[in-house]
Amino acid sequence: MTILLRGRYALLGLALLGLVACGSAAKDSEVGVFAGVPTTVPVASTGGSSTGDAAAGKAIFDGTTAIAGSPPCLSCHVVEAGKPQTVGPNLAGIADRAATRVASQDASQYLHSSIVDPNSFVVDGFAQGLMFAGYGDALTPQQVDDVVAYLLSLK
Repeated sequence: MTILLRGRYALLGLALLGLVACGSAAKDSEVGVFAGVPTTVPVASTGGSSTGDAAAGKAIFDGTTAIAGSPPCLSCHVVEAGKPQTVGPNLAGIADRAATRVASQDASQYLHSSIVDPNSFVVDGFAQGLMFAGYGDALTPQQVDDVVAYLLSLK
């Protein structure tokens, strides 16, 4: 088998692994620390005055609130410091890093665009096209704001 063919099989295997994990919701202890974080965080992602609900965003992130046709974020991302990353980057501390990723975007804008257009900026070490690209269609604007609020709580 050529190296290119092996790489394709490896990528296919990772994608299938992510799909298998889609049906499982994790416990808080498996998702990361969430206690003591306000449940509403202002989110400027849509340019409006909406706010995201971090608790609702966590439920979307971990799959407790299922989004038809979409894998939960937890199937590819971990949010606990020190845990090895899986398919995508470990998001522990993303609230602090997000504001430094793209010069023209604050943390909220960066996270929003990463959800609805995941190929607009790809973190070093990860392949373009790896993240599920349908969240912009599958999630309502409020649900995107909720996930952003949850991610902003991960300091």
